[in-house]
Amino acid sequence: MGWERADRDTPEELLSCCCGFCAVCFWLRRNQHFDTQTGRCGQLLGEAEVDHCCMNPHYGYQGNDSVCHSCRRFCFGIGLCKDPKGLGDLQTKSCQERDCCPKPAGWSEWGSWQACSVSCSSGHRQRERTCSSPPPNCGGPGCSGPSKETSACHTGKVCPVHGGWSAWGPWEPCDGTCVREGSEPPRRHSARYCTNPAPSIDPPGQPCPESGHRWEYCKGLPFCPVHGGWGPWGEYSRCSVTCGLGAQVKRRVCDSPAPKHGGHACPGEATSTKICNTHQHCPVDGQWSEWGEWSGCNRSGKNIRCSTYSAGTQRRARTCEHREWEGKHCSGDIVETRPCYDIEKCRSESRHH
Repeated sequence: MGWERADRDTPEELLSCCCGFCAVCFWLRRNQHFDTQTGRCGQLLGEAEVDHCCMNPHYGYQGNDSVCHSCRRFCFGIGLCKDPKGLGDLQTKSCQERDCCPKPAGWSEWGSWQACSVSCSSGHRQRERTCSSPPPNCGGPGCSGPSKETSACHTGKVCPVHGGWSAWGPWEPCDGTCVREGSEPPRRHSARYCTNPAPSIDPPGQPCPESGHRWEYCKGLPFCPVHGGWGPWGEYSRCSVTCGLGAQVKRRVCDSPAPKHGGHACPGEATSTKICNTHQHCPVDGQWSEWGEWSGCNRSGKNIRCSTYSAGTQRRARTCEHREWEGKHCSGDIVETRPCYDIEKCRSESRHH
């Protein structure tokens, strides 16, 4: 805070009053006394450092700014001091006497270098120091600078190259074109190779982890056709006859498996037949022979002549043949008759008109 000059036409040594202590060293010009009533410097003494001049609090000094300053920390000079905050001419604050004086901390010696960060090729190593020689005391400032130091290190060894996988190759075609009912669907395969990079040989690098092959089930495939298969044959049936030779039949079913999804039907026959022998003769029914010739025309045992005008009778016969083994008799008549007229040697009469 400063005061304006009371009269700009006053002598040069009548200067405005300055409050506060200047820590910057300025050279005195010749001033010794500082008049607290007028703010003037008088009784010139000569040039000296500010600290030396102000060993006497009643002295003042004129610095490079050509303003006369007091060595005391009070406001002096002509006029009234401005006090817009109403602080008055005296300020106080609480203080506490410390038990010890603050002392700055100091770094310890650097520790040994740690091992190199890698076991091959080039890496880095590190060493540390602590802020303990001495440690901070009574609120003194801590150590400045880093607590760790890093430098490059070289092992002199070549690092092995560990294997890396290439990208997965394309999917190969499915190993089937249809799904067998009740079984897993076909799969497809894809491969990758341990070439990105390939593991080194000397020094030996580690191979790629896990597998270079992968599989997945194919989707959207139709069911495979199921071709029909025959089940087992059944037993033969009874003989179809009770005498002579007959037939026995056995059957099978196309259900092992039954054809599905467009599969073929079972090949071959669903039945099998074999001859059976009863060892019994079958009855042979009688059969009529052909009719015999018609007999002569007669009536009551007499021959009919041309002169006889009443009708006679003719007959013919047949035989029931080949009946055996209690076969049936022939049905029908053995003899057949018919009326007749015998006109042999009869004279023919003719009329003339």
